[in-house]
Amino acid sequence: MDTQELQILHEHPDGHAVFYDKEAQALFIQDGDTERYLSIPIGAYGLLELAENAARIAKQIVYEDAA
Repeated sequence: MDTQELQILHEHPDGHAVFYDKEAQALFIQDGDTERYLSIPIGAYGLLELAENAARIAKQIVYEDAA
């Protein structure tokens, strides 16, 4: 897979990454240790829902840790 064609959503220092392929409408998760990919079909609305839920969860964690 040519990851240069994909939009990087998150790249961890240990080599794991999350990419989005707009044409395929799929989310790809890369295992940096094995160079294997997992793909999940998801369109624009699903991606937006995922982002909103991830932001909500992250805010809960941040605010709980700050309290």
